[in-house]
Amino acid sequence: MDKHPKGFFVRHFGLRGVSLFEAGKGALAVLAGIWVLTLRHKDMREVAEGLLVILHNDMDTPFPKEGKPPAYLEQMRALIKRHPKTTIIWAHTGMGRVVRPVQHHAATLEAMLKDPAFANLNFDISWTEVAKYITASQEATKIAADLINRYPDRFLFGTDEVAPADQEHYLKIYSLYDPLWKQLTPDASVKVRKGNYERLFNEARRRVRAWEKANLGTPGQPSTAPEQDVPITKPPDEGGRD
Repeated sequence: MDKHPKGFFVRHFGLRGVSLFEAGKGALAVLAGIWVLTLRHKDMREVAEGLLVILHNDMDTPFPKEGKPPAYLEQMRALIKRHPKTTIIWAHTGMGRVVRPVQHHAATLEAMLKDPAFANLNFDISWTEVAKYITASQEATKIAADLINRYPDRFLFGTDEVAPADQEHYLKIYSLYDPLWKQLTPDASVKVRKGNYERLFNEARRRVRAWEKANLGTPGQPSTAPEQDVPITKPPDEGGRD
């Protein structure tokens, strides 16, 4: 047990329990996202395209076999490519509590970042678990910094802190990332810490408000859009965790 995390689930349910918990969490998040993104009604699809979606989905399973490709990478790639007009943020760059970076993690991210088919994809580096890996060594930090400096518009910082006792705990992850901040260019540093958040969320808000005005009308005034029946559709089987 010394080789593995000693959190609540490990102590009480063992590693199998942790694996099932992580799998279930990721599957629930992906299914929720799929439900939103695969609505068939034209107007509803327009709404989904205007939204900014944050997806939590581990790229791989806990403790994968050596040499095995990431279990869920291709499924996520396929989902993102099917919805090019929806802005997507992949939380934690695909890592989980006991899901480590996949082999050549930075190269895997860059393959998507430089592919025009994933122009709608961004990555979130929040959570102390992510910071732990990025700042684990000087080499790891340099790899992450070089990647972010090459794609400064595609990464977002966050805390992911839940009910911190005080400001010190709330800002812990910001301090953990000190080695990373020092290696970013001034432009990349501002964009990752706040600029990209403002740009992406402001644009999503503008697109959704524009749809509301066109289809729902302004408060106190009827909509000019024709009424339509919204069929209830079942999302297609996207695959995912077993």
